[in-house]
Amino acid sequence: MDVALVDVWLAVFPRLKGNFTYAQVNLENNKLTEFREDVFKSMLQQMTIQPPAIGGQVLVTGNPFDCGCPLAWLIRDNQILLPSVKNGVCGGFFRFEDLNPDAYGNC
Repeated sequence: MDVALVDVWLAVFPRLKGNFTYAQVNLENNKLTEFREDVFKSMLQQMTIQPPAIGGQVLVTGNPFDCGCPLAWLIRDNQILLPSVKNGVCGGFFRFEDLNPDAYGNC
């Protein structure tokens, strides 16, 4: 399954359902400021069933994500899901995989 969504705002982001084990979900260059657990966690859990080179991916290049506490669910609590998130950057240049989980200790 390949899914590409363009000009999406998280407030109206659809609740995608289905089998995302091998899906390529393209959310590049939208206006997403949050990478919300209620939207992405289940999808990413399905993708991580397979090895990173085989399982699905959520492509998020070019979105203006905030580095704050809303990312704690991913950075601090679910690092195993990070390989399925491609090109996640917050604050303009901080890569998701380089963020320190300890920085989210008070979230």
